[in-house]
Amino acid sequence: MVKSNFMSIQTVHPSKGLFLLLAFIFVSYFAKGQGVLDGYFSPNKETDIILSYTSKSFNSFYQGTKEQSPVPIHESLNENIANLYISYAASEKMTIVASIPYVSVSSGTNTADPVQGTSKISGLQDIGLYAKLRALKKETSQGTLLLGGAVGGSMPGSDYNPGGLLSLGNGATAIDVLGLARFDFKGGVFADIQLGISNRLGEVPNALLFSGKFGYAAQNFYATAYLNQQNSLSGGDITGISLEELNNLPKTRVNYLILGLNGYFLLTNRWGITINTGVLANGRNIGQFSFLTFGVGYKLR
Repeated sequence: MVKSNFMSIQTVHPSKGLFLLLAFIFVSYFAKGQGVLDGYFSPNKETDIILSYTSKSFNSFYQGTKEQSPVPIHESLNENIANLYISYAASEKMTIVASIPYVSVSSGTNTADPVQGTSKISGLQDIGLYAKLRALKKETSQGTLLLGGAVGGSMPGSDYNPGGLLSLGNGATAIDVLGLARFDFKGGVFADIQLGISNRLGEVPNALLFSGKFGYAAQNFYATAYLNQQNSLSGGDITGISLEELNNLPKTRVNYLILGLNGYFLLTNRWGITINTGVLANGRNIGQFSFLTFGVGYKLR
């Protein structure tokens, strides 16, 4: 799932290859990797709507913590994501956030998935819904400190099969609890962090989540550098080659560290565009991917 910062502007072994590829899909990166939340709270009753498109691909992967290349069978795996993001400020202290991603995954060699029986699969991935609350706003001589928390989660948006190379996700419902902190320095510079836990129902491992951002916001422009990290609390590494183990891949331990840059440009007092790019800097049981996102935002006041 993709979230722009619109609201922050004020004013070749076949069986072995199956496991390696699936681990990448199971991370549900856009649900957690880029971060659906931040420490910014919009003015009361303000709504931000962002429609974005993301292109993502990889041709190497981590088996455990060891990087391997090229990807067996498919040479590469390609993913296109259309995402609708909505943020509604129910009050100055509470914001409701929803994210609805539609994902299309395809084989780089048009090879049919051995479980799904097709070389391309599309559908709604994991729909997210969160509420974030501001607990403290304190003015200081250096700027403004905001502290808060968030609770929510995600669940499959369609009846997709979590098994197979081209699976849309791990099929798990997740309940997330996070702490949020933001400091807006005088002059437009800010720092934003979030830390929490994602509790996945079923056999998908729970995970610790961390996100950090450092950026600058002007009247019509926003830019930030960010990192996002997940550390699974259980699960094993990719080792098996049987179809039984293939179906058990949602249990895999998936860790990642993602580094990225995001820019937002305000075109009018309601319309804006965003460009976002990122890369996996380090991982475990995940594809070595990069991505590029373009989005259009509209603000209702």
